[in-house]
Amino acid sequence: MIFVRRCLLYSILLPALCVRSLSARPVAGIAAPAGFSIRAAMVTLFGNFNSKSGASEYDIPQTTTYDLNGSGLKIGDEIVVRPLRVLEAWEDGTHKMILLTYSRPKDGGSFDCHACAPLIGVAVFVRNGPQWKVESSRAVVTRGGSFGIPTRVFRVVQLGPRRIGIEMTDSYMGGGETEDSMAILVAWGGKVNEALGSFTHDDNKGDCGGSDMLPCYVIRKKVSYVPGENKDYFDIAFELSGTELTDTTPCRTKMVRGTERFVFIDGFYKIKTRTGDTASLDQWISGH
Repeated sequence: MIFVRRCLLYSILLPALCVRSLSARPVAGIAAPAGFSIRAAMVTLFGNFNSKSGASEYDIPQTTTYDLNGSGLKIGDEIVVRPLRVLEAWEDGTHKMILLTYSRPKDGGSFDCHACAPLIGVAVFVRNGPQWKVESSRAVVTRGGSFGIPTRVFRVVQLGPRRIGIEMTDSYMGGGETEDSMAILVAWGGKVNEALGSFTHDDNKGDCGGSDMLPCYVIRKKVSYVPGENKDYFDIAFELSGTELTDTTPCRTKMVRGTERFVFIDGFYKIKTRTGDTASLDQWISGH
């Protein structure tokens, strides 16, 4: 997930594993649909689960592809993994359970800063007789949240006539600025990818407009899932509108308007077309 920390930006310009179907009971305050055991799922994924603490212990896998830069963590670090949510879904006629997890450092006493976002993991299970089989999983897919607390806003979205994905949304506030972002998580080839990430809203309403303050701005992206050339996966389209700050002195606001369209290729969404303006925030993200 994209987490943007820009305090000075404008001022300076496991397929064989199964989970037995047990009666559903809340685990660490997380409820699961009947027939799916969070405890068993966590043991299947991480090899252990402490019912008292509601967590598993694990190491960040060597196969992690997510960029951990800025997370305060690195590959091989010991982490504590907890269940976050269970989403029930159907994909192309197949019943699925999606277990979302979040991780913090095992020695997490100092993992409570504003920018401390837990690691988000995803595991997709499918029915295998009386059991649930791991179809796709990844312990570290993205990051989400702040102060060591994970975002909890996830929903299943239709990414094609017979394909689904997970949309994660997050919000970050700091220095009078509020930034909303979204990420699309997609199961692919036995793993789960962050297929696309983008900001969807940004404003500085918490600290603007005064005589010694920056001008007020607000910029947003409208998200649409639209049919394209890929018969299995929809394209994702963004419509950009609003105002943003110039890089001139004195700083002013300017209108921005543009479009982007992304196409699904080999497990990820890639840019297909872009028209009109590109948000400065997008330019900053691509450079970091």
